[in-house]
Amino acid sequence: MNGGYMQNVEFEGQMSQRTRRGVRKHPIKPGYIVALEFSAIGGVKYERELVRASGNEAEVRVTRTADNADLLKDSKSIIGAAYYIMDRTCVNTPIGYYADEHQLEEARLGLVDAQRAAKTFNEIAEQLGSDRRVTIDLFPMMIEPDNDALLARLARLACERLQAVKDALRAGDRKEFEWAMDKARNVEHMATGVNADAVRLALHIAKQRKSELLEDLRRGSGPELAGARLDLKPLDAAMALFVDASAAEEPLEQ
Repeated sequence: MNGGYMQNVEFEGQMSQRTRRGVRKHPIKPGYIVALEFSAIGGVKYERELVRASGNEAEVRVTRTADNADLLKDSKSIIGAAYYIMDRTCVNTPIGYYADEHQLEEARLGLVDAQRAAKTFNEIAEQLGSDRRVTIDLFPMMIEPDNDALLARLARLACERLQAVKDALRAGDRKEFEWAMDKARNVEHMATGVNADAVRLALHIAKQRKSELLEDLRRGSGPELAGARLDLKPLDAAMALFVDASAAEEPLEQ
């Protein structure tokens, strides 16, 4: 019998048992919200020139001038590299990056090169008489265990990321699926205990479902029909780990 099929059956059985037993109100692993100071400022001037005016309307031409075009480009590259590290190690949320202890350490180590590059950049910019300066720093703020509002928001965010993966598969949208999977990167780190493995496995199964989707599309099925045939219960079960199923706004698929 196919090993992947057996793995899926075992996983779905385990998740079903956990859902029946009930879940924690806020199953978010203790961690941090990381505020960032990734900035590249100075060395750029903006000049505005009035082209024409008519009544209450005016046309203005804005000219941007950099004191060193090469440094301007290099500064943006350093900032981009720093954000790349954060996106690959932590979870990007609307309120800052979420990180557990391991992710925070990874982010700090990963940013060492960017911080060195910023320091070297600032020294060179000063030597060349440019006002351009780059700052790469992060400020982790511990999530207090009694901060119910924040924990609830993070749990809801985890569900939203998993829901986006499910919706993309159900719609048979390959590009949307890749985007949703990228947004769901590292979400398993937000979960406590064995739940983290369950979420990781659910996302792994989602990739298998994508392969099934592509095969169905190659056989000539339309996107919606191909998506409707997919078994996405593992994603439902993973979402149920973060919220009380009885309080969920949308019922889980049967």
